[in-house]
Amino acid sequence: MPKRVYQKYSDFEMALRRPLDEERFWSRVIKLEGIDACWEWQAGINGKGYAYFWLNGVTRQAYKVSWEWENGPVPENPETPGKPFELDHTCRNKICVRPSHLEPVTFLENQRRSPITLAGSNMRKTHCPQGHEYTTENTYVPPSGGRSCRTCEKARRAKRGFKNTEELIVYAMQS
Repeated sequence: MPKRVYQKYSDFEMALRRPLDEERFWSRVIKLEGIDACWEWQAGINGKGYAYFWLNGVTRQAYKVSWEWENGPVPENPETPGKPFELDHTCRNKICVRPSHLEPVTFLENQRRSPITLAGSNMRKTHCPQGHEYTTENTYVPPSGGRSCRTCEKARRAKRGFKNTEELIVYAMQS
C-alpha cells in the first residue's frame, strides 16, 4: 500500500484557514475558573499524557500550538544551535494549553524541574545517602555522568585497604 502523502497548504491558504483552526482548537479547551487556572485540553491525549491536535496535515502537541499562536515560534536554544528550547509546564499539568503556564527551558532544566524523572529526583538531592552534603569540594562527577560523595569514596577505599588513588589504579590494572 503506498504511503499517504499530505499536501501542505500555501501561506495564503494557511492564512485563510487559521481562524477555522483556532476555533476548532479552542472548542476543545475548558478554561477552568480562577485568575491563573489551567486551560485543560479535552480532545486527543497520547500515551504519555500530553495533548495533541491535528493542524495543517500534521499532528502537533497542543500546548506548542497554543504557545506559537500567542508568542510565535519557540526560541532557539543557544546551547544547542538549530534546536529550540523545550516548553516546561510550570503548572505541572500535561494537558494544560495556557501559554502563560509554559516556559521555554533547556532539556536539562526541564528534567530537573520534573517531579517524576529520575534525573530530576537525583538533581534535587542535597546530601548523599550517608548524610554528607553534596558540595563542590565533596562531590566527584565521573566522565560517564552521575555524582558520588568524596567522603564516602574515601571511606570505601580505606575499608578496602587503599591509602590513595594510585594504589587503587595499580590494583585495578592487576585484576
